[in-house]
Amino acid sequence: MDPTPPLSISPNLTALFTQVKSGANWFYLIAGVSVVNAVLALSGSTTQFILGLTITQFIDGELAGIAPNAKWLALVFDAVFAAVLVACAIQGGKAQVWAFAVGLALYLVDCGLFAFLALGVGGGASGLIIGAAFRIFALYSIFTGLQAARQLGKLRAGAPAP
Repeated sequence: MDPTPPLSISPNLTALFTQVKSGANWFYLIAGVSVVNAVLALSGSTTQFILGLTITQFIDGELAGIAPNAKWLALVFDAVFAAVLVACAIQGGKAQVWAFAVGLALYLVDCGLFAFLALGVGGGASGLIIGAAFRIFALYSIFTGLQAARQLGKLRAGAPAP
């Protein structure tokens, strides 16, 4: 038997569940785009989608320069990063605060790497602005999912939600 008492469904509760799912779905999107970017990079394409993880793009580029025949190693790294995000999406979708916190922290570090590389490489102001805007929106969406998961946790514990 589930120790958590059933919650009555109210419009506020429905909105919280929607926010949780929406925030968690960003992890799926980022992981999926990162895998697509990895496959594109490993196939020799110069096309990349802006929302993918910077760390996977960086690893793919560095390994291609160091060991062109070790594409499988880059794919393993990419798969590990994507799997972590998928795990955050699955657990975040269950309103697990820790999953949002871990995923948000990792993506925030990745956003820092994006900014560092974009400013250092000088890929153009428009690419930097568009990439930063997507990342800021993704971070905001994930953060609202985290807040909703916290509120649901308080409701489950019997404490009033703020």
